[in-house]
Amino acid sequence: MEIVMDTKVAERNIRLYKAYLILREPILWGAILITYIKRVSGMTLAEIYTMEAVCVVIAAFFQIPTGSFADKHGRVTSMRIGLLFIIIEMSLFATANCRAMIWISNACWAIGMSFMSGADSAFLYDNLKVLGQGEKEYRHIVGRTLSIRLWFVAVCSIACGYIANINIRLPCLIDTVFVCMCLCVLLMLRECRFVEKDEQHEQNINMKWHMVTAVKEALRNKKVMWVILIATTLGVISKMWFFTYNPYFEAVKIPIQQFGYVFFALNVVAALSSRFSARIATAISTRTSATITMSCVAVPIVLMSLAMAPWAIWLVLPQNFVRGYTDPFIGGLMNRHVRSKNRATMLSIKSSIHQWTEVGCMAGFGYMVKTNGLQNALIGLGAIACLMLFVIIGTYKKMFHDNVPA
Repeated sequence: MEIVMDTKVAERNIRLYKAYLILREPILWGAILITYIKRVSGMTLAEIYTMEAVCVVIAAFFQIPTGSFADKHGRVTSMRIGLLFIIIEMSLFATANCRAMIWISNACWAIGMSFMSGADSAFLYDNLKVLGQGEKEYRHIVGRTLSIRLWFVAVCSIACGYIANINIRLPCLIDTVFVCMCLCVLLMLRECRFVEKDEQHEQNINMKWHMVTAVKEALRNKKVMWVILIATTLGVISKMWFFTYNPYFEAVKIPIQQFGYVFFALNVVAALSSRFSARIATAISTRTSATITMSCVAVPIVLMSLAMAPWAIWLVLPQNFVRGYTDPFIGGLMNRHVRSKNRATMLSIKSSIHQWTEVGCMAGFGYMVKTNGLQNALIGLGAIACLMLFVIIGTYKKMFHDNVPA
């Protein structure tokens, strides 16, 4: 795949990419997601965790092949295919009236995100390379753009509770329109592939061998494996915790209309974190960033599980600092240590490891909720998070050998 790219096209791509980043995922429904699934399908929280685990298996199965597909056949092509699956998923989800439709929609989501994951961040990074830019600009763009998205989500979260009170399907239907707008943005993007000089002879390598060499390269690179470890830990624990938000709110008697205010606050925190993520990551070391992010996840889970009171819902705010900070921090760090020729595949390897880990964790946590109750399950999750904090900080020096700036 030989692509000629001038700086003007790269600049245009980056402007359009920002719009894509804002619109690529649902904006409204986050505040009521689990409550919506339970109401329209009759599923229990344990069943939702099981479904999510199965769908993650689907995503993990497709993750590395779709990353290799993006490297060989085009990142924009991969992103477009992925978004079409997301639109199908959202259409099914918004009209679902049984378990089967929820399952099918989630499977479509898993496939769609597999095509988009890795391809999109690789696309941005390669456009920046065309402009002679790199990790600092990547963090700056992703951080500021996600901040804009999160402010938008924060404002919409307040409206979501009231819209859902009129008709619980309305937020999902409105989000479907936003994602269709995102597809229009993707149709205007042009492919970009920044090829480094020592990679020219590898352009015709077949897709299977491309995947194999990328996996070997990832396993040999200790820095990449450490980045994957912290990204997986933060992502999996945060997702298990997020799925308990709605049930926790219901358990402490928070009305659905007020869900939006909580989600407004947590999205404001995430927006501010994302906005200043590049500045923070530049000012402190990678190890300090890791300590702060892991602590902001581990400690609040423990406190929230022990309290089980209305005031404790605000303990989700530190985790949403992490939510805003992680993408620019982890994305910049990961892209620093991989080459352009297999960038999307390497990023997909990271996502695949994350997803295979998530499979067992989601299923196990769902079983814990079913057999021991929400509070005890959260106590167990908090203990695991504290353990992983020490593991990640303990392995940092061994992997990096010195205090590398983030």
